[in-house]
Amino acid sequence: MGNSDFDFNLLYSQQLGTLIRTTREELGWSREELAHRADMSDRNLARIETGSTTPLSSNVCKLEYVLNINVSKFNAEFIKRINWKHQF
Repeated sequence: MGNSDFDFNLLYSQQLGTLIRTTREELGWSREELAHRADMSDRNLARIETGSTTPLSSNVCKLEYVLNINVSKFNAEFIKRINWKHQF
């Protein structure tokens, strides 16, 4: 059951980071501007956007609010796609 080479956290972080980056870009904001609005460091935001770190839930909540995105919906869709592909 499942693929032992599959890294759920890495894939989740990368896809969430892509959502955050593309939403920021659609708003025409620089990474520095979003970091300021979300009260976090630019360095931390860069790591989140590239998927090189799994963000703290407090940072996800800040970004969800500032970007007006629905992370719960993203999570549900992500799990649905992963379960279909990897059959945990």
